[in-house]
Amino acid sequence: MAAVLIDSTIYIDWERSRQGLTSSLLFFTESHEVVVCGMVCCEVGGGIRCAALRGCLKAIWNTLVYVPSDHRIWEASEDLLWNLERKGRRIPLPDAVIASCALRVGATVYTRDQHFDLIPGLRVAHRLEDL
Repeated sequence: MAAVLIDSTIYIDWERSRQGLTSSLLFFTESHEVVVCGMVCCEVGGGIRCAALRGCLKAIWNTLVYVPSDHRIWEASEDLLWNLERKGRRIPLPDAVIASCALRVGATVYTRDQHFDLIPGLRVAHRLEDL
């Protein structure tokens, strides 16, 4: 089973869904090897309004494989941004960091964000069926 790094856009969709964020994430982890990175945790966790929901989400994240954001991730992100810029393409810094984390562990990024499609060598899925 290939690893999947879930982008913030999916978490936002799940939060707005009838099933709810934590239920959707738990259901997803039953059929996929999910990894998480600090950038997604900050984007999603920092935006959660309900303290109880945030606590539940953090408890789930603590059971997943965490991709550390050491200096190599930051260097890879910088290189990625620099190389894309040379081709006339720009992506937000958070997307570069998320992509670098996914590339480090060979994970597919599950996202609604089209920026990830610009990144060479990155596996991207925009629909559940694509995983």
